[in-house]
Amino acid sequence: MAVQNEDTVKAVTALRQQVQGSGGFFFIDRTADEQVRGELAALLGPFAMRRGLQVLDLSDPGADGTFNPLANGQPGEVAERLLAVLPAADGNPQAQALLEQTSRAVTAIVEVLATIERPYSMASLTALMSTPVQLLDLANTLPASHPQARSFHAFLEEVKDPAGKGLISAERLKGKVGGLVGRLSQLSGSSYWEILSNQATDIDLPRVVARGGGVYCRIPSYKQGSLRECVLEMALLQVVGSHEKLSKPPAFLISSTSGTVMSL
Repeated sequence: MAVQNEDTVKAVTALRQQVQGSGGFFFIDRTADEQVRGELAALLGPFAMRRGLQVLDLSDPGADGTFNPLANGQPGEVAERLLAVLPAADGNPQAQALLEQTSRAVTAIVEVLATIERPYSMASLTALMSTPVQLLDLANTLPASHPQARSFHAFLEEVKDPAGKGLISAERLKGKVGGLVGRLSQLSGSSYWEILSNQATDIDLPRVVARGGGVYCRIPSYKQGSLRECVLEMALLQVVGSHEKLSKPPAFLISSTSGTVMSL
């Protein structure tokens, strides 16, 4: 049976052209049922050995593959993806300066975690950035002289309490990363949080789309538009920031509530 939803039909038509041109895609839809899934799988059918369909279902992260952009990438890229949940600071020098401080802090933290090969997720990073004791424990894993720990130890010096005998000032820490921690905490309990709090990833998005495959992302309700936009932006950031060689630019599409399809 053919797909009946009008906006999904438009998206599938656009994706068919993309696949025929050997391009990959990331498609966000709200009606990711078996019918749509079968249609998309059929598009990639002749190329299944090297270009398969990956499914990301935000209504049930454990049902299919998972997509965790925090599990891949350089520390700076991970920081950029996390900061995508914050409002843009365009035209506001003070807000821009704070974003840059937060970005440096997150980059430094992730750099140490990657060096010691400690798994992390959005949940564990949020807890780490808001818990002075955890930060001090992490500092003990690598000395300040270690090349991958210098930025982190410099960050700790900035947030330490001058009168606290090496202890971290909760107020100073909040001034550096409090905005991000607060925004991430607001997302706690959402499907977005659950996906990004998975310690591992089954879907390597850059590799899938670079090889002409497709990722089908289901967001069952568009009532929370920010969820859709955050997922899309983080997907874009991961692909753009990857080192995968793309034979053709991937397509990023959203099946919208108005019946149109946006292609980025």
